[in-house]
Amino acid sequence: MAINVDYYLNRIRSTVTSVAAQVSNALPGNPVTRDYEVLSQVGSAGPTLSWKIYAAQKRSTKKPVSVWLFEKRNLEKWPRYEKELFSEILKRGVSQLTRLRHPRILVIEHPLEESRDSYAFCTEPVFASLANVLGGLDNISPYPKHLDEFELLDIEIRYGLFQVVEALSFLHIDVRMMHRNISPESVIINEKGEWKLAGFDFAVQGTQGTNNQVMYEMLEWNQRTMSVVQPLLDYLAPEYVIGGRCDPYADIFSFGIMTLTVFNKGKQPFDNRNSLDNFRKNTEKLNTLPVSMFVNVPAELRDDLKMCLNLTPDLRPDATQFSKITYFDEPLIRTLNSLDSLCQMDYTQKMNFFKQLPQFLMKFPKRPLVQKILPQLCAEFIAAELIPFILPSVFHITATASSDEFAAAILPQLIPIFTLERPYQILLMFLQNMDLLLQKTSEEDARKYLLPLICNALSSETVKIQELCLSIVPKVATMIERQSMKTKVLPKLLLLIVDGGGVLTIRVQALLCIGKLLPSLEPWMVTDQIIPALPKVISREPAILMAILGIYKLAYEESRFGITREQCARSILPFLIASSMENTLNMPQFEQYMSLIHRILDKIEKEQRQRLQQLSATQEEQRSIGEFASILGQPATQNKDSISDGLSDLVINGSINEKANDTNKNTGPLSLADKKRLAAEQEQSLRMRSQPNLLQPVSANESMNKSQSTNSKFVISPIDSAVQEIGCSSLIPSTSVSTHQTQIDLSDFLPSSSISEKIKNEGTLKNADSPVWPDPFRTEQNNSLTSFMFQSTVNAVNLPEPPVVQNPVARSGLGQRMTVNRTENVSLNEVNRKLNMSAFDDIVCFPTKLNAKNNFSLNSLSTHSKQNNLINDFSDLLR
Repeated sequence: MAINVDYYLNRIRSTVTSVAAQVSNALPGNPVTRDYEVLSQVGSAGPTLSWKIYAAQKRSTKKPVSVWLFEKRNLEKWPRYEKELFSEILKRGVSQLTRLRHPRILVIEHPLEESRDSYAFCTEPVFASLANVLGGLDNISPYPKHLDEFELLDIEIRYGLFQVVEALSFLHIDVRMMHRNISPESVIINEKGEWKLAGFDFAVQGTQGTNNQVMYEMLEWNQRTMSVVQPLLDYLAPEYVIGGRCDPYADIFSFGIMTLTVFNKGKQPFDNRNSLDNFRKNTEKLNTLPVSMFVNVPAELRDDLKMCLNLTPDLRPDATQFSKITYFDEPLIRTLNSLDSLCQMDYTQKMNFFKQLPQFLMKFPKRPLVQKILPQLCAEFIAAELIPFILPSVFHITATASSDEFAAAILPQLIPIFTLERPYQILLMFLQNMDLLLQKTSEEDARKYLLPLICNALSSETVKIQELCLSIVPKVATMIERQSMKTKVLPKLLLLIVDGGGVLTIRVQALLCIGKLLPSLEPWMVTDQIIPALPKVISREPAILMAILGIYKLAYEESRFGITREQCARSILPFLIASSMENTLNMPQFEQYMSLIHRILDKIEKEQRQRLQQLSATQEEQRSIGEFASILGQPATQNKDSISDGLSDLVINGSINEKANDTNKNTGPLSLADKKRLAAEQEQSLRMRSQPNLLQPVSANESMNKSQSTNSKFVISPIDSAVQEIGCSSLIPSTSVSTHQTQIDLSDFLPSSSISEKIKNEGTLKNADSPVWPDPFRTEQNNSLTSFMFQSTVNAVNLPEPPVVQNPVARSGLGQRMTVNRTENVSLNEVNRKLNMSAFDDIVCFPTKLNAKNNFSLNSLSTHSKQNNLINDFSDLLR
């Protein structure tokens, strides 16, 4: 059946509102309302339960109290005499109570205040009066829920009666006062379950008589007077009616009647109905009380209780004697009595008492533990040295309490001592009982109070505390927030792993803790924080090595962590392989290391093989696309390893000077190697210029004709044809090739300064048909060729006719250029047969069928290594 929570909440809200309205109407202008906030009614007490008792709290400190209220409108229909008499009785009772200070007497927090409509005063927090607990609910509205099905426990009755007897002993001996109205209406049960004596409305102070005897005024009960202004007749001693002296023994008789009423659950032994005749008849029965009247009384109390009901006052025990009867000589009563006497003990006595307390607490029911014992234990927390001795008792009470009781009564008392670091036993005991605390605490309170306690314990220098904390952290991992785990928990754990204070067990426990935390950690915490820290652990202990192996294995097997092959190869494997070599490992441990190593290696090999295969396939695909694009005449994908791309770019885009300038702009200061290379090139150029002229120079007209012929058609350099990988795909054989004269640009082999400057012609060869190589090289500026191929000045060197090649071949042009094949006779003019031109021929690769006036350009080469080879071969030829 579903419970309508809103319905009950609305009822409670309306009830509280109505009660507050009633109190406000009853206390207009009463000074008590200025200092205290009145809440709901909890009980009633006093003569005929005339006082209404409300739960309240002090406005300034929020301290819980109880406000007692009597509304004057209840006296409106009374006769004037009784009205004034009752008012005086109420005021006298509160005044007497205010003057008395004793642990067994109700404590007054604020004296009586009178207004036009009410009387009010304030006391310590009250649970109810004994009359309310026994079923007397007069003057209570609405019915208090805390009294619903409430029954007094045996220990509560036993110790409650003991407390009342001690209060009477204090009155009779120390104060020399008679109460004269001992009844359930005059006994108040506070929120701790303690029975406090109140209702001093009819109390009388003793006077010093003859022979040092204390004399008390005799009370005569008048039947013609309203009973409300007189003590309860059902609890009065016989001497008040039949005559005799009045002394404290009369209070003992009243106490006996009240005790019988308590054991009989509110049923009075005599019902006099405010009639003196009935009272006299019942008094005669006291000598022969029926056994049925004592059925519910414990056997050890019956005889002593009958003594209290003796008709002869002198045969009754006094309060001090009655407090020492066997019924009260019981371990639990002594325990409770010692708790009430803590303020009278020194440090050593308290320490010994708290050490023995847990074994007695096991015999207590839950309610006295929570209501009575717990508050007194927590009150001793002010002495930090005693807290380690008190906490075991508190934890025992926590185990018996419900979660709601723990949150309401226990946790608020523990919060202030959560932050104490000294003595260290406090933190140690909290960690030892952390499972219990987590069980009783809500998740919100655990995050707020328990997690900081655990995090602080990780930094403790006590080994036992660290061990306990490391065993607790995995249990609360789900409650730890992401930021706290990142900045507080993991750094402290990793510090313990690396250092651990030199204690092996701490380092091992920290590693095991991290292993247990892995399922609840985020992947980046494992890859960025934990995995990089493990190789920093320096130890040869098998326990540490195997714990690290376990973490690696868990992280490797969990796919969500995403341990990469790079991390395996660079961090994990080196550590595992080095650790596996430790002689401290036994054979099974070594086998576990090798098993994980092989698994990781297999994974790396498989993934890396697949990766390389994919890269190779991609490169092949790009190469095929480039060749296909070249055949179709489209720009192919740039290949960094191809020289032909660089040559083509030079022919199409610009001159050597532009390329040199761009290179100079893009590079920084020359290195020593570059300077050496340039110096060598400069030296080689000067050496070449100093050689005698071996080649036949070309006339200016013939050179001009060559330039003009070149402008009209595309020309392919033999060097370009030799090194071009894509453009040489089509070869056309021919029968013969002859070349009248070949011009080769050697600007790439000369220093940069010689390229930028215009070189003047040194002369013209006089005899072109000389059987030997012409004397010096002729260097001239080919303006017409420059206008087509280069933007800057190009230095040309005329070469003699090459030898005849037996296998003529025609080369195709680059890109969209058309190959021009011209066939002329090529003859060698009396070349020295000892001269070896094989190296130069291999480089130049003269085709067998070329135009006699072709220009062969070497300035398209892009790499210095090939340039240097050409220079060396050409130098050998000149020699």
